Amino acid sequence: MPDVPLRPDPFIPRAAPGVLEDLRARLHATRWPNAPEDAGWSLGTDLAYLREFVAYWADGFDWPAQEAALARLPRFRVAIGGLGIHFVHARATGPVLPLVLCHGWPDSFWRYAKVVPLLADPGAHGADPADAFDVVVPDLPGYGYSDRPPGPPLDAITVAGLWAELMGVLGYPRFGAAGGDIGSHVSRYLALDHPGRVVAVHSTDAGLPVFTGDPADLTPEERAWLKAAAAWGAAEGAYAAMHRTKPRPPPSGSPTHPPGSPRGSPRTSGRGATATVTSSGASPRTRSSPTSSSTGSPPRSARRCACTTRTPRSRPPSLRDSALRSRSAVFCG
Repeated sequence: MPDVPLRPDPFIPRAAPGVLEDLRARLHATRWPNAPEDAGWSLGTDLAYLREFVAYWADGFDWPAQEAALARLPRFRVAIGGLGIHFVHARATGPVLPLVLCHGWPDSFWRYAKVVPLLADPGAHGADPADAFDVVVPDLPGYGYSDRPPGPPLDAITVAGLWAELMGVLGYPRFGAAGGDIGSHVSRYLALDHPGRVVAVHSTDAGLPVFTGDPADLTPEERAWLKAAAAWGAAEGAYAAMHRTKPRPPPSGSPTHPPGSPRGSPRTSGRGATATVTSSGASPRTRSSPTSSSTGSPPRSARRCACTTRTPRSRPPSLRDSALRSRSAVFCG
């Protein structure tokens, strides 16, 4: 008997009012820790900022309105590799190049919500209609509305294979790929493992560098780059070290203490930055706010992140063969 073809199902989630009421009650019941006066961001997330954030989250943030806005995107779910994968699939008019856009930690398909209509219908936004693409934006396993893997954490190589299968299910033998953060690793391995299908890759970051050779072989600019990256890791990389080595403690308290969920996001979105949300209709806050899977709270990846990102063994950008076959960006959401 021939295999039954996979058929994506339309997907429009709705959060139950009781779930939102429970979240609001837990936010209002927050017990705040003590903090030294004028500590600001020196010890982590500024407590005064976090109080303001949580007050907005509880009484100002309108999750049903965000759900309605996100529902304007054509969204689906399909079984890939034994997991239910949620994705946006916006089709252009006529035969065009398909693109798969890969997000990173700690977000979801929402990362690309503003660019999907621009890519799928540039003519409607004052650009050349000939520049249109079919756009596919899947949620990483364990993020957004995709299923969380029940077994060992997946790595970027495995997810690249899932996305190649997804693009096949959608009828795309050849496509382009783009991504940032973990998504940059996924895009890279899509090209490395499926060179006959991936026509181009765009990466918005190269990850943190690791160089094990002789520093004397590097240019002064490359040595400065490595030094700056090491300094950043020492001053700002505590969250990454925690996720690589002991990812479970923070999520353990998040279900009963939701303010603990977004505390890393403002810190890593920009020191003291308060205007990183660009979703239509949302007040400027952090990226956590409009990316909930069902409850108006941060995405599952932020609530109980089991991400473990192993920095790939890559060389500085002026050295060749930077895309070595190392397993990187291990995560399970």
